[in-house]
Amino acid sequence: MAGRDNKKRGEVSESSRWSNEITGILWITGGLLLLLSLVKYSPADLPRWGIFNKFYAETGAAGENLIGPVGGVLGFLQILLFGAASCLVPVGFIWFGVVKLAFNGRLWPRMVLGFTVLLLAGSAWLHAADFFFKDWAARCHLPSPGGVIGHGLADFALMNLIGRAGTLW
Repeated sequence: MAGRDNKKRGEVSESSRWSNEITGILWITGGLLLLLSLVKYSPADLPRWGIFNKFYAETGAAGENLIGPVGGVLGFLQILLFGAASCLVPVGFIWFGVVKLAFNGRLWPRMVLGFTVLLLAGSAWLHAADFFFKDWAARCHLPSPGGVIGHGLADFALMNLIGRAGTLW
């Protein structure tokens, strides 16, 4: 006779409540760290060695990042990759944590894929718009307000395929 441990095809086993709570708390904590690294970011927060030396601001101001040098590097990496759309990264992490903690939900694949598309589209749109955050991008020594990913995605893919108007709409 068949046991009761058989499951239907396509049915996903449910993880324990404790693992969802721990995972949710980790997502929220990571999101808060990323948010704090962006709140008071300035190029003066970067260390003066390696790749960061090119982006370091010679203003003479002391770094004011809330997490310190680690926060400066985390904020820099977010801003370098996604530009002004980097504010979406901590919001997404916190939302993933809330979904795991409060709603016991699954994050993969639809939710993570949707968030990734939103982040990439925001970066590409900021680069293609070319009139938002231009002064901010110059102060942060970025190629465009969309960061490196927005610059690459919009310039080399979207604007060559569908033009600037199509990229903006």
